Amino acid sequence: MSGEDDTGAAIREAFEQCESCGTFVVALPQHRCRTDAADARPDRSERSARANADDRADGTPVGIFPSSQGNRYAYHDLDGNDRTRCGCEKYTDASDLVETTLGDAKRRGRSPCGSCRHLRRLADDATEE
Repeated sequence: MSGEDDTGAAIREAFEQCESCGTFVVALPQHRCRTDAADARPDRSERSARANADDRADGTPVGIFPSSQGNRYAYHDLDGNDRTRCGCEKYTDASDLVETTLGDAKRRGRSPCGSCRHLRRLADDATEE
């Protein structure tokens, strides 16, 4: 009976529940909520919730692309070299990236890029270990 108990305990320890969407996953750092998928287009309420959940200082530098670009709802984390954390500038003219502040991006109705958000979580998890 102890073998079954050990297996059950191992299974329970192997899974975590995503705080954002409730999905049970094997390794949370590998998990991406459906709305964080690179091709996902979050609706207005999801974008608002994401922006409200971003508790970094309003003065944090972020990048946005002009409204004429396809990714006009998101703001992007910057890597320190005037490039986006997620690398999406590879798919558009990088010179179109405009640096602004987090507070300004939120006032413009922008929300965090799902890929940047996912990469930030991974980096935060790595520094906690």
